Amino acid sequence: MDRALLFKLGIIVVVVIASVVLAIPPREKVHLGLDLQGGLHLLLEVQVDKAIERTLERRAEALRRDLVAKGLTVVAVEPNGLQGLRLVFSKPPERSVVEEVVRNQDPSSEVRQQAPEVWLYNVSATEIQHFRASAVDQALEKIRNRIDAFGVSEPSISREGTQRIVVQLPGLTDTKRAIDLIGQTAQLELKMVHSQASSPTATPPPGTQLLFMKKKDPRSGQLVDAGAYFVERRAAVSGDMLADARAVPDQSTAQYYVEDLRARHP
Repeated sequence: MDRALLFKLGIIVVVVIASVVLAIPPREKVHLGLDLQGGLHLLLEVQVDKAIERTLERRAEALRRDLVAKGLTVVAVEPNGLQGLRLVFSKPPERSVVEEVVRNQDPSSEVRQQAPEVWLYNVSATEIQHFRASAVDQALEKIRNRIDAFGVSEPSISREGTQRIVVQLPGLTDTKRAIDLIGQTAQLELKMVHSQASSPTATPPPGTQLLFMKKKDPRSGQLVDAGAYFVERRAAVSGDMLADARAVPDQSTAQYYVEDLRARHP
């Protein structure tokens, strides 16, 4: 047979084989986006101002304790908008003591006297910006952890602007459950127990709130009521103050306790 004819037949065979191979569907499915397979598209806005308010409230409590420890008669330490704190004393304090306590908490702070018994502590713009960025970062992390529960292939979670988050979940069918789970407010708070309540309808002492305890029934495995307790309204530790926390069962009491608490910021 002519070599030229053999060469042409070879090319035809190669083309036919290549066409067959390309026509066979790949083992792995092609991931389709929202425009092709549907799903869920959410635009969330982080409540940054509320996060800053909570941060200032915790700092106010820490400052109040330190000022009292220095022997100053403190009437109130409270947020002054979103810029800082207002410090009120029963009598004019020593300027050096106030400045020392405040700058131990925040070396970049600005402290000024508004009246003999009233001082204003302004948080720097850089730290306020850090508060804002941290609030969005924490929200992103929480949303990613929640979305992992759905097993969605190739979810998209990204920032939009300064305090918005865009979530895209291709192929998701249970959109209502996803919206309910993603939109929940999550905040870890550890509060000091004041005392056990005598009844579920007991009136909390000033500065406390009534919370109900649950425990797992060893027979049914269900959570059942286990009494009520008065706890301090102000949290001693909150989630944004921690870098790591783990609940560990105590072998002797069968209760859980939290260990490995490490501050996010020095």
